[in-house]
Amino acid sequence: MKTLFTGQSLLRVDTVGSTNSYALDWLRENDLAEGTVIVAQNQAGGRGQRGNSWESEPGKNLTVSFIFKPHFLQVTRQFDLTRAVSLAIADLLAVFLPAAELKIKWPNDILVNGRKVCGILIENILRDTQISAAVVGIGLNVNQEVFHSAVHAVSMKNAAGKTFDLQTVLESLCEMLEARYLQLRSGHETRLRSDYHAILFGMGAKKRFNRSGEIFEATVLGTTDAGLLRLAAGEEERNFNLKELSWI
Repeated sequence: MKTLFTGQSLLRVDTVGSTNSYALDWLRENDLAEGTVIVAQNQAGGRGQRGNSWESEPGKNLTVSFIFKPHFLQVTRQFDLTRAVSLAIADLLAVFLPAAELKIKWPNDILVNGRKVCGILIENILRDTQISAAVVGIGLNVNQEVFHSAVHAVSMKNAAGKTFDLQTVLESLCEMLEARYLQLRSGHETRLRSDYHAILFGMGAKKRFNRSGEIFEATVLGTTDAGLLRLAAGEEERNFNLKELSWI
């Protein structure tokens, strides 16, 4: 690994329910080094946002969890870690899929040509007002060609028409994640927020949303520093969290 710490310690498991759950269990019993990566050949019970499951064919994709220790990050700024991770995935895909259109769909779905290629689940361990540890779970569709439960899913192979070496993709992912994480640790959150908005799905456009069964249209204005989605409907501007609404 061409990194300072990310991926320097790597745990490979054949089958696991969820790499995030596995990582959290390890953290409760062991003092794992920052940058430790847990890679599963087969993830039987992958978890996503809103309690959704994550479909992944064994041996075809990356199902991994990274352990970071952002003690410098206040709980109120935890969405900056989400931005850094999302941008790292986009950085990776820009290298491997240079012709693809890449977008981040708030809060952290990564889209290739309008279809979801990656899911992210970050689970933080808090100590008072700071984050003592963060488990960053990433499910990246690499070589899977058919998706049964996720009709809008896509893989890197679907997009490029070729097979990718999983180890090469993993090493690049470690490098990209570390670079963005070091930006965050160095206090460059303004740069991260600007880069995030530059590829935010729907930015400046009208999109449809569902809020507790109410369907409405609103223009996407970006996100607040805390990561709320800023929407404008007519003269009214409002901010929403993930639990309040969903995309249509």
